[in-house]
Amino acid sequence: METTEYLQFENYDIPMIISIPDMDKPNYPCLIMLHGFMAYKEGDGFLFRVMARRFAKQGIATIRFDFCSMGESRGSREKYGLEQMLNETEEVYRFASVYAKIDSSKIGLMGHSLGGRAAVLCTQLNPICIVTLNGALDESMEGLQKQWKKDECLKYGHAIMKTSEGNPQLLYPKFFNDLNAYHIADTMNHYRGSVLICIGKDDPTVDPQVSINFYNKMDKNRCQMLTIDNANHTFNAKTRSYEKVNELIDDMLPWLIMHLAKTV
Repeated sequence: METTEYLQFENYDIPMIISIPDMDKPNYPCLIMLHGFMAYKEGDGFLFRVMARRFAKQGIATIRFDFCSMGESRGSREKYGLEQMLNETEEVYRFASVYAKIDSSKIGLMGHSLGGRAAVLCTQLNPICIVTLNGALDESMEGLQKQWKKDECLKYGHAIMKTSEGNPQLLYPKFFNDLNAYHIADTMNHYRGSVLICIGKDDPTVDPQVSINFYNKMDKNRCQMLTIDNANHTFNAKTRSYEKVNELIDDMLPWLIMHLAKTV
């Protein structure tokens, strides 16, 4: 069962889609899904929608939501950046922890691309697990910042970028200031939950080596890496072919059942 809710936050609402398995159980483990750069809650190519519906069949609830000024969100674009993304994730996490059909002891974070970076930066929430999908996990982010017109944005006070669906939108300096204000290593040093790093081996947007380097720095007792051959940044979801997305899900599910949905 999927329902849409709007969570009041600051002077706007956070649009959410809550997916609850159609099973006769009092509550369920839950993954909060964080979309990527200038994308929206369904995920590029409906990546998150496909994943949420597969997870529901395995007894895993999900919440996917729009970050500030993305999708249905009416938040100001001038606020768009990691600071606001992290604040919104914390608010959604609080919502999930008291939601009647969600087990508050079994909440994880899953992020795609920039959402993967946000998930890793939210370790203070103490999620039971973190999953990244082609995560933007490079400490410097220099390559992506160039793609996102950092110099132009800082020089003129804005830059015109395209969303994941190709629509032109403004990007403001706060976005880049935030990128350089948060450091992944600082947060991961204190996190003791489980981590799954998922990589499309033919990703042209975020170099797969970025995720491999991140994995190599992790404690292998609590971190696993999955690689999918012939898969791009969205695991080919934007082509509307979900063969690789379903391959990814098939590979992920045993790990999720063990680390998110396990019975203590």
